[in-house]
Amino acid sequence: MDFHFEPRAGYLLVVATGPFDADACRAAMGSIMKLCAEKEIARVLVDARAISEIVSIADRFDLAKEVVAQRLPRIAILVTEANAIHSRTFENTAINRGASVRTTASEAEACAFLALEMPCAAR
Repeated sequence: MDFHFEPRAGYLLVVATGPFDADACRAAMGSIMKLCAEKEIARVLVDARAISEIVSIADRFDLAKEVVAQRLPRIAILVTEANAIHSRTFENTAINRGASVRTTASEAEACAFLALEMPCAAR
C-alpha cells in the first residue's frame, strides 16, 4: 500500500493506492500527524477509493483506535461504495473515543465535513 501526501491550502490530501495493508495504514497515520504538526494543518482528506479490498471489521476497529492514539486532526476518508457500507464500525469507534472523523463514498460529503470547496480530492 502506498501513500502520497500533498499539503494544500488549509488541509492535507492523502491518496492511498495499492492492496490494503493495515500496518501501512498505521505507519501513514504517524506521517499524517507529523506533517499536520509541522505545517499546522487541522484537516485531512484521505482518498482511499483506489483500495478495492473490503477492509475487515477487526481492521476497522483497530485503525479507529489508532486514529485516536495518534490524535489526528479532523479527518474525512473517501472509500469505495463497498467499503462505505461497513464504515460505521470505524466511525463509531473513533468518535466514541473523541476523534472527529467521517468515512464516505461521497466527495461532496467529505468536502462538506471538512468545510472545503468541491472538488477537494482532485489531483
